[in-house]
Amino acid sequence: MDHLSTRFEGEVFIGALNIDENKELAKTLEIRCIPTILIFRDGIEIHRFVGLHPEASLAEAVAECAGQGRFSSVLA
Repeated sequence: MDHLSTRFEGEVFIGALNIDENKELAKTLEIRCIPTILIFRDGIEIHRFVGLHPEASLAEAVAECAGQGRFSSVLA
């Protein structure tokens, strides 16, 4: 996620949630497994990734959220 955070700096917010310290929020968001990555646009969940996924898949979803269209790789 660090690469994506750098790539989309200023365009999207990328944060982390400690589910042990935020059990109610994790329950509200229905996070049952880690890692779980949720992508929101205008407060609405538009993508959910559960488990490990290739960075390219995550980057494509983040790009969609940022309104940049699709791309197949992330330069790091």
